[in-house]
Amino acid sequence: MKSLRIPPFLLCSVLCFLGVAGRAQTIFDDNLEGGPGNWSVYSYPGAPVCTPLTYVSTTTDPNGNHTPGGAFGFKLTRASDRVVHDLDLSPYGTIGLHLSLWYYDAMNMSGGDFEAFDLRSPNNSQILGFATRAYADRPNYYWCRVLAVTGYDPTGGTGYRATSIQRTLGWHHLEILQYRDLAHLNTAEFYVDDVLALRQTDVVDTALSRVVLGLGWSGNPSQTGYTDDITVQVVPEPDVFSLALAGAVTAAAFRRTGRTRGRRGVA
Repeated sequence: MKSLRIPPFLLCSVLCFLGVAGRAQTIFDDNLEGGPGNWSVYSYPGAPVCTPLTYVSTTTDPNGNHTPGGAFGFKLTRASDRVVHDLDLSPYGTIGLHLSLWYYDAMNMSGGDFEAFDLRSPNNSQILGFATRAYADRPNYYWCRVLAVTGYDPTGGTGYRATSIQRTLGWHHLEILQYRDLAHLNTAEFYVDDVLALRQTDVVDTALSRVVLGLGWSGNPSQTGYTDDITVQVVPEPDVFSLALAGAVTAAAFRRTGRTRGRRGVA
């Protein structure tokens, strides 16, 4: 029996396809070096009136930028500060998202200081986010937010869930991953500086298309800190790659077997 040999051109094509598909596809990337134009002040019926984050430069604020070689970023200065960017996901179908941003924690421990960043649905039915809040309940730790879950919710509906990752002064990398493939449905992961802060497996599956920076609640005493380098990616699921590779190999085997049988028939 002859071993299966995949034609070099086909193998190369498959590997190239996997290489392209396997890379996370960036659908939004803002290092704020071009200004704050990608963001608008948050507005929602019944929500408090919000204000824009302050666009700052390192020429006047040394902590105002994270981008290597850059000079600009957002500063949280008022409790009402909140901005939003709406993503156009119409070309992608059902997808999960990966939000990545950098946050400068000023470690303001005054009572009630509260910063928040999240991915959410346009109608606010689902919110996946991070928060730092100087409240009596674990003021020195990061919080994660999963608003809607399929099971029992011990948060009383707020969605804020404690983590064991302690806050420290300076820039930190915050990441939120929402999975929507069948193998990982209802799962979301939250990372601080590449360390898993929370893995929630009962998340109500919802299309998320809004990026929100800031808490935007004037009843809160204050917001402080900075944010920069905001990126949203779509990461194709591994099952897609497996099916593509299996299909290519099967097609190659079929064509080769067909040709071999044809030659034997003629002989």
